[in-house]
Amino acid sequence: YPYPKLDIVAVPNFAAGAMENVGFVTFREELVLLDETHASIRARRSMAHVMAHELAHMWFGNLVTMQWWDDLWLNEGFATWMAAKVVDEWQPTFGARESSIGRKVDVMAQDVLQSARRIRQPVRSTSEALEAFDGITYVKGMAVLSMNEQWLGPEKFRAGVQSYIRAHEWGNATSKSLFDAIGKAGGADVAAVMDTFTGQTGVPLVEAKVVCEAGKATVELSQREHLPLGRGAATGKLWRVPVCIRYQTGAKSATKCTLLAEAKGSLELETPRCPKWIYPNANEAGYYRWKLPETSLEALGRASTALDNLERVGLVANSWALVTSGDLPADKHLAQLEQLAHNERSRVVWERIVESLRRIDVGLVSDEQRESFERYATKLLTPAIDKLGWEPKKKGEADTDGLRRQTLVSALGDLGTSKPLHALAKTRADEWMADPDSVSSDTAATLVPIAARHADDAFVQKLVERVGNARTPEHRIIALRGLTGVSPERLPRVLDSTLDGTIRMGDLRYVFRPLFSRRETRTQTYEWVTHNFDKLSGRLPSFVTGRFVWVAANLCNSERVGEAEAFFRPRLQNIEGTEKHLRQAIEAGRLCAAVADAQRPNAERFFGGRK
Repeated sequence: YPYPKLDIVAVPNFAAGAMENVGFVTFREELVLLDETHASIRARRSMAHVMAHELAHMWFGNLVTMQWWDDLWLNEGFATWMAAKVVDEWQPTFGARESSIGRKVDVMAQDVLQSARRIRQPVRSTSEALEAFDGITYVKGMAVLSMNEQWLGPEKFRAGVQSYIRAHEWGNATSKSLFDAIGKAGGADVAAVMDTFTGQTGVPLVEAKVVCEAGKATVELSQREHLPLGRGAATGKLWRVPVCIRYQTGAKSATKCTLLAEAKGSLELETPRCPKWIYPNANEAGYYRWKLPETSLEALGRASTALDNLERVGLVANSWALVTSGDLPADKHLAQLEQLAHNERSRVVWERIVESLRRIDVGLVSDEQRESFERYATKLLTPAIDKLGWEPKKKGEADTDGLRRQTLVSALGDLGTSKPLHALAKTRADEWMADPDSVSSDTAATLVPIAARHADDAFVQKLVERVGNARTPEHRIIALRGLTGVSPERLPRVLDSTLDGTIRMGDLRYVFRPLFSRRETRTQTYEWVTHNFDKLSGRLPSFVTGRFVWVAANLCNSERVGEAEAFFRPRLQNIEGTEKHLRQAIEAGRLCAAVADAQRPNAERFFGGRK
C-alpha cells in the first residue's frame, strides 16, 4: 500500500456510491455501517465489492493517474476488473466474477446504441467529463481487460500490468502506456486488438459454423456489427477479436483460440471427428455476441449441463440479444428458457433468465396474453423455489443459495401468480414491521415489496415511518424497496414522499429505478416525474437530474417516447452532464418499441398456443 494512512468514512446522504480520495475513502453509509449480526447477503456483497473497487483505485487512478479524462477507463475499468478478483479471493461464495459477466452482457445493450460512448471518448468540457462515468467506462473497460487476460494468459497479463505500474507510479499514463507494457510482456500486438475495442463503439457479432470433412473439423468464422432492430444499416465496422471455442467430441471438452482480424476467418479444431457441440465464447470471456446455425444451437441447448455457469449465462443472454436484433424469433427464446430452467441451480444463470423475463414483460406481452405469461413465469419459477426452499435455512445455507432464492422469489412476486407467496409475504412483512430483527434481512428485502402489492394505506404509512426512524441503514433501504412495490393506486403517496423530505435526496436511486422498470408503475411514474420535474431538478445535482430521462427507455412505445423527448430536451439542454442520458434513453426507448413491434407476434403465437 503506497500511502501512510487509510481512513474509511461513511457519509450520510451521499449521492455517489463511494469516492477514492487518497487515504480517505468516502462511502454511502449503507455500504459501510452494516449490522454485523443481521446484515443481508446482498449488503455484505455490496460492501465487499465497493470496498475492493475503491481500494484498487489507490494503485489504479491514484498511484498511477490517467493523463486526461479520455482515459478515465484506466481508473474505473481497472478497479472494476480488480474488485472481482479480490472479492473472489476473499469470499468465493459471493461469486464476484460470475456476477461481472452479468454486468458485461448488460452493458452490451448500451454499447449497441448509436449514441453510445467509446471507452476512449474525447473530453473537451466538464459536461463530457461527467458523461464519462458510465457503464462503458466501468464495465466494458473491465470486460476488454478480462478478454485480453484470457487471450494472453493470466501470468503474462499480470506481468504486463505490474510493469505498467512500476513504470508510471507517482505519475500519469495513457492507454498506449498500458497496451505497450502488456504487449511486451505477452509477446503480442495488444494495441492493435485493444484499439478496436477502446477506439470505437459497438459489439461484434461472431458467427460460427462447423464444417467436418476429410478427417478434420473446422470452425468457419465471420464477424459483423451486432445491431438491434430499429438501429438501421450496418456501418462496416470490424474488430480484432480474440475468439475462443470450447467443444466436445469424446468424454472431455477442449478449447481452441484464434484472433479474428478480418471479416472472415477459420479455426481448425484438434479433433478428427465432428464435435457434439461448440460454444463460441469459451468461459464467456470475450466481448462479443455469437450466432450458430439452428441445428448447432439446438445441440448446444441439449448439452447445456456440460457448460460452466458463465457459459450458460452467455447462452441465455446471447439468445435474448438475438431476439432484439431479429436473428432469433421470440418464441424460440421462450422455449429455450423452459429447457434451460428445468434443472438450473446457478444463481447467475437464474439472474439472466429472470432479466430476460422482465424484458419480455416490458415489451412483448400484450394485455390479452398477460394471464398466459404469468402462468408461464409461475411454471418456470415455482419448481426451482420448491427445490431450494421458500425461506432461508436456519444454519449452513450457502450464500449462493440465499441469493438465488431472492432472485427467484422476487421474480415470482413481480411476474407470476402465487397465493401462498402472497400469504407468506404478508406474514413476514408484518413480523418485520413489528420487530425488524425477528426476520432475516434477506427475507425482509425479498418479501416486504411483495407484501406491499396488496397492502392497505396503514401498511404503506408504516413503511414511510420506518424510512424515517430505521435503526440501521439497511432497514431504511428495505422500507424504501417496500414502498416501490405498492399498488398503482397508492403510488402517489410514495412519489410525493420524495418531495416533502420524507425520502432523502441521496436515496432516490432506491425509489425511481424500480418504479421505472415495473410494467404497472412505469407510465404513472413518468407522468408524475414530468409534472414535478422542476421541483425535482431544483433540489438535485446535475448528474442525478439527467438520470430521470431513463424512464423513457421502458415506455417501449414510439409515440410515448417522442412525447418524453419533447418534454425533457428543453429542460435538460442547459444542465451539464445530461445530454448523453437524453440521447441514450430516447434511443433505447425507440429500439424497445421496434423490438416490441417485430417480436410481439412471435411471443403471442407462443403464449396463444399454450393451455
